[in-house]
Amino acid sequence: MEDHIVHTWTGLNKAQFHQMCTEIPQLSEIPNATLALAAYLIKLRTGDSNERLATLLKVSRRIIEKWLHDVRELLIQYFVPANL
Repeated sequence: MEDHIVHTWTGLNKAQFHQMCTEIPQLSEIPNATLALAAYLIKLRTGDSNERLATLLKVSRRIIEKWLHDVRELLIQYFVPANL
């Protein structure tokens, strides 16, 4: 995916997105971790409904909801304390 598209959807460029992935190694516990993180960042940036995110990412709404919950928990536990 091109850098400007990643930035438009997530607010981060590719390098920043990959850095965020590496700063939270526990993300690897989530299936499709990079897609889950992207879904979370897209949700924060756009405020799109879970149903719209599910359609966009071609997964079920339940998967989106699980990803959002799991990523949020990992960010609160590992990313936020390290970056405050």
